[in-house]
Amino acid sequence: MQNLINDLTKILLEGDWFKAEDWLEETKSLGYSPIEIQEDIIKASMYNLGRFWEKNMITVADEHLATITADFLLTRLQPAQAPAAPKPLAMLFCIEGEEHYIGLKMSASILRENGWNVKMLGSNLPIDHAVYFARKWKPDLVGMSISISTLLPNLLKCEEKIRALPHQPMTLIGGRLVSLYNLESHIDEKTILVSDLYDLERWAADFSSAEEVKQI
Repeated sequence: MQNLINDLTKILLEGDWFKAEDWLEETKSLGYSPIEIQEDIIKASMYNLGRFWEKNMITVADEHLATITADFLLTRLQPAQAPAAPKPLAMLFCIEGEEHYIGLKMSASILRENGWNVKMLGSNLPIDHAVYFARKWKPDLVGMSISISTLLPNLLKCEEKIRALPHQPMTLIGGRLVSLYNLESHIDEKTILVSDLYDLERWAADFSSAEEVKQI
């Protein structure tokens, strides 16, 4: 797998979509599932790029090109649209100040594969905008992504406002910060924490099973 990570890191830096698509087809042919490709390979490659940037080995422009190329791969991994049917609604966004959205897009893919309708609001969403759309759309789940500890006050403020909405949506927090720190003492006890895509997939599968039981 490390060779796949290294190869992808180089392709992302080159910004070559043709090579990226060839890489994706080869990786799928080796038997890797979409969640393995996203969690274990693409995410690892993005972490490589983050370390390169911290060491001044690449520029901001290099990082942006790599992000766009990774975004292309995630789009290619999106599941085919299933026939229209009533689905629970998830609203996903990066909290105010958070610019890294690739993990959020991976999460959207996992939820869609598990039968959710997903509205993606992208990166750096102002708190008031998040509350406005949550009130307007009344999603069953509001998912927030955070990777930087200095943005924790924004997260807590946003979570508090979302949980106070009349329709009381479920709240979920993911992102790199969840895997690095214990956030349980800071957030509402009912808020769901997911440290990676496997965590999210398990939660989504459990939710689907519980909903099926309710309908029996």
